[in-house]
Amino acid sequence: SRDTTALWEAATRIAIEGIPRWYPRSTPVDCRYQIPILKAVDVEVLPTTATAYNKRGQASHPESTLLHFCVNDARLRPLLHQPQRYLEGFSRAWGLSTPDCSIRADAPRDLKIQAVRLNRMVGAYYQSRGFRVIPHVRWCDSRDYDYCFSGVNPGSPVMISTYGSWRAPALRDGLIRGLPELWDRLTPYVVFVYGTVDHPAFDQLGRRTQLVHLLDDWTRARKRSKLNG
Repeated sequence: SRDTTALWEAATRIAIEGIPRWYPRSTPVDCRYQIPILKAVDVEVLPTTATAYNKRGQASHPESTLLHFCVNDARLRPLLHQPQRYLEGFSRAWGLSTPDCSIRADAPRDLKIQAVRLNRMVGAYYQSRGFRVIPHVRWCDSRDYDYCFSGVNPGSPVMISTYGSWRAPALRDGLIRGLPELWDRLTPYVVFVYGTVDHPAFDQLGRRTQLVHLLDDWTRARKRSKLNG
């Protein structure tokens, strides 16, 4: 399971100190959960690869690279506290996903809602600075549906990830069962999938919308190693 210490720290800091200074306070929020609502973005030109934000220096073509945050929560700690530190480092990328804060099945509901809120807050910040931002949407099971899609405009492109959870039967089943809900609630015209798409449910989703498969960093590195070897 993922270490959620960084998420607890960020949530506690906001609870004690209030909304961070970097957050654009003019961002609209949904009424029920006060989750920031991101602007839908244009993706007529698609990225060709996805790279973890902390490995962005390895991207050979940053202008066609989507920087993602599908990393352990501990690696999200500096981003959640000071996203402004990365403005220059992210500037050449095609765009960014929002941070993939953990939503664990055994976590308190309030913490899971806060994970979604932090996800959208960071996304709103980078949008306010002119970046192309793709909302990353995550859920464990049907109990998360009420809030995990909040802050995403219907029709907006979204990103989901199977990386790190596909081998866990409960998490895999929860993800697959939620794909029709993703479509019904958001009708995204593009869905970026980071990780495997080896399941009929993705074929079904691909008949409804444009599915863009982005290899995870480990698989891409392994393929590159085979080619070079």
